Amino acid sequence: MTTPTSSSTKSRTFFLNEKQELASLDKEGGGGQANYVAINWQLRSGNLERSFRQAISAPTKSRDPAVGKHHFIVAVPVAELAKYSTSQKAQAQGGIIKESPDFGAEQSKLFRKLGMDLVETLPDGKAAVHLPVARASQILTTINTLPNASSREQGRWINIDQFEPLDWKTRVSYSWLAGLPEKTPVPTMIRFQPVLTRVEAQDILQVLVRLLTPPSERLIKADRDFSGRYWCMGELHRETIFAIAQEFSSIQSLHPPLTTPVALASPKKKQKPSPTASSSKQPFTSTTPEPVSSISELPIVAVVDTGIPEQHGTLAPYRRAGYRDPDIDPSTRYMGNHGSLVASCVVFGRMAPNQAQPTPGICRVHDVMVSRDVNYINDEIVETAIETVVATAPDVRVFNLSFGNVSLDNCDEIVRRERLIDLQNLDNIAFARDILLVIAAGNSINGVTPEKEYPNHIDDPRWQLGSIARSFNGVVCGAFVDTLHPDAIAREIGAPSPFTLIGPGLCDSPVPGFSAPGGNALPNYTPALGSGIWAWTADSLWEDHVGTSYAAPLLSQQAAWVLKGLARYCPPGVRPFTATAKAWLNLVANRLPLRGALERLAQRTLGKGFATAERLWAPRPESAVFLWQTVLQMPGSISRVHLPIPLDWLNHAKAPSLRIVAAWETPVNSALTGSWGCRKVNLRLRPFGDIQALRGSGNAVGTYPLIDRTFNLHPDHLKEKLFSLSENNWIVEVDYEEVGEYPPAMTFSPQQRVGVAIELLDADEDPVSPQVVLQALPIAQEMTRLSVLQQPIQTPIIIRQP
Repeated sequence: MTTPTSSSTKSRTFFLNEKQELASLDKEGGGGQANYVAINWQLRSGNLERSFRQAISAPTKSRDPAVGKHHFIVAVPVAELAKYSTSQKAQAQGGIIKESPDFGAEQSKLFRKLGMDLVETLPDGKAAVHLPVARASQILTTINTLPNASSREQGRWINIDQFEPLDWKTRVSYSWLAGLPEKTPVPTMIRFQPVLTRVEAQDILQVLVRLLTPPSERLIKADRDFSGRYWCMGELHRETIFAIAQEFSSIQSLHPPLTTPVALASPKKKQKPSPTASSSKQPFTSTTPEPVSSISELPIVAVVDTGIPEQHGTLAPYRRAGYRDPDIDPSTRYMGNHGSLVASCVVFGRMAPNQAQPTPGICRVHDVMVSRDVNYINDEIVETAIETVVATAPDVRVFNLSFGNVSLDNCDEIVRRERLIDLQNLDNIAFARDILLVIAAGNSINGVTPEKEYPNHIDDPRWQLGSIARSFNGVVCGAFVDTLHPDAIAREIGAPSPFTLIGPGLCDSPVPGFSAPGGNALPNYTPALGSGIWAWTADSLWEDHVGTSYAAPLLSQQAAWVLKGLARYCPPGVRPFTATAKAWLNLVANRLPLRGALERLAQRTLGKGFATAERLWAPRPESAVFLWQTVLQMPGSISRVHLPIPLDWLNHAKAPSLRIVAAWETPVNSALTGSWGCRKVNLRLRPFGDIQALRGSGNAVGTYPLIDRTFNLHPDHLKEKLFSLSENNWIVEVDYEEVGEYPPAMTFSPQQRVGVAIELLDADEDPVSPQVVLQALPIAQEMTRLSVLQQPIQTPIIIRQP
């Protein structure tokens, strides 16, 4: 065979489809049941029975009409479990290993087996659970028979020590309640328990109305969130809030309406770049990856923000009307500058400070106004707005959210819970609707300095991510410096912007995962003008702004182009998965290497760096990229695909390497404090179709929906691992498992979308490209599109309520 080198071969991207896919398999069952150290089940059963009866006892005073239908109680975990094990750790302890149950992780699934619903996990490790009143006698019977039950049945109860009544203080923050005025009604959100039906919610609303004292007290609005949980908003006196919290176990939360700040304070007048600032060469283009004949052919991004003027002097040709809160004054078309600034970054990208006129836009924007006023987003309508856009504008698949919450550690437990439920709903919308949420990491408070100097402020609690920026299914974008400023804090190109918030996210998830230019800050942590992103205000003034709010739109723009580019390779009736776009973005993203404390900070603020769509239109000649998307039909089912890796290239490449990035959206549950995600995808690479899998470097983090692994393909390494080299195709496999309980009242389709991006390259300084050999293979003529879906995607989520 010839040496795989050629300078005349045009590089291309390869798409794996059903012609390379193998028949699906079902994963074989798991191991045996754990062997626990003997437990006195007579004593345990008696304790469970007594505490269960006390927990479900009806309160002496309650006007809650749902009391006779539902029990909401608390399950208390045992302090410790001991089981026999043959592991090395156990052998060092006499063959016994001890563990503590965690209701926010894998043990979350046990409640469904017991006939209960997990509602939430409480800060002390306990769990709030629900059961219908009609099921209580059945559960009591089961508890009484535990001493003589099978080990399998006993194993279902082994993690629970006792039950307790659900304290009314889990429904309302006592400190908030105590600080309210006595005679003046305050805006209050009333969230019902998630398992209530529509009829039950209506009955409770009628009772609540009778509790109020008009005209000072009133209910204003009622609705249901994405998880199926009903809610209402009203103006209530402190005494009424207290009475509802004490008497209504069917109410999950009472709290003030939630809002989110949009950005750092904006300058009030037109700015000019600092005359002493020096700019690096900008790596960000303002041209389309491929020519378009009209603006209507440009991809579109929904800007979920404060609104854009309809007749904006610069943005009007690229703006498309979207969503307005029906409860606000119809004459209010936008609020402040923030929406226009963000939209400007989406449309025109990163522009030079001295650019007098914008180049032609490379994206359109779908205007989605969700603001409460100039400075705050109305959290209560964000879900509704996104759902409305998905239903009315199916071509919109990228949603830019350039706003972030205060740190969760600064919230009381009730508000913290509600912010996490809001995030749960956003993540589940992304899973259900197959949309891509691009979320700004958020900015530190203007003028607040960290306890330790930059870049050693990495663990400062005031720089922690807010709730929205801890998304699993969205992509979170931090900010870095790409323009030098003589007076600013960060003095190195590529360094994290001093104001950008710092990960990790929930359950140590690796967010932020991406970054883009966002500007710098002065030593007093105010904006370093001349270092930021230039954009147009609502009045079409040309201004310089810093913040992650203006970094995220640059990533949104590229994500929209990735989806547009992938659509060219989809058969009729098939759309590229957002998971496939996420896999691509993770594969191609890059950032400048840093040193010491800067690199440590960058790993928790900048992720993999900035990602573009460019390589879809202009593949690199030194490597070969394969893209594959598949649907797993149920837990344990395995999707497999042939991956051609020519043996001739392996033998000529000095450092052959394979990188595989798999991405997906997972259902999430705010009660899963130990995992957040309900599903986990597994990936395996089998060289030459072997039964054994090759191990790679890099591991997935918990249930975070991303796998990024690199495999050493050197023939010597493969032989060392006992693989026999041959011309057989390699096999890539993916499957998924359920690792946590779903939110109550929600049923998820067992189908799971997965997107995979694979890069084959020679990591040597003088690389041998795989392009020539791959394109010479007969199979290469078939790798021109993504798969036809053999089975249509089922309805992703169903709310289990009439």
